[in-house]
Amino acid sequence: MSSDREYMKIKKEFIILILLIAVVLVGAYVLNTPSFSNSSASNSQVNLSEHLSPSDFKNAIDNGKYKLVDVRTPAEFNTEHIQGASESDFYQTKDFNTYLNSLDKNGKYLIYCHTGNRSGQTLQMMKEKGFTDVHDLSGGINNWIANGFPVVK
Repeated sequence: MSSDREYMKIKKEFIILILLIAVVLVGAYVLNTPSFSNSSASNSQVNLSEHLSPSDFKNAIDNGKYKLVDVRTPAEFNTEHIQGASESDFYQTKDFNTYLNSLDKNGKYLIYCHTGNRSGQTLQMMKEKGFTDVHDLSGGINNWIANGFPVVK
């Protein structure tokens, strides 16, 4: 009878040990993910996620280290765009791919479109091509304007 109790006690202690190890591993993972790690930005360094809110996008533009690219059509760009942006039409597939291939993969890029769809696809394309510092405007220029940020008309 006592051997059954000892076995059950050891079994409980083993299960508790495994659960504690799991909690420690999950905690370590969470603390090392970019959204939970210390990401304070200084004037010389901006720590960004891939998809930026309009205010984070504006801060990155103001940092001055990023090339700003509008991936909408020329007509959309001419209607309104963010100051300092260059335009490359996402829908001109061959030309657009050539444009992406001409860019420095070690460069820093901020991309946007009308609603975030084309820039999100462009972000993925650039990541697949080996770009490492590319960020898009979440919600596109529509979200930018809705949050009161200026455009060139």
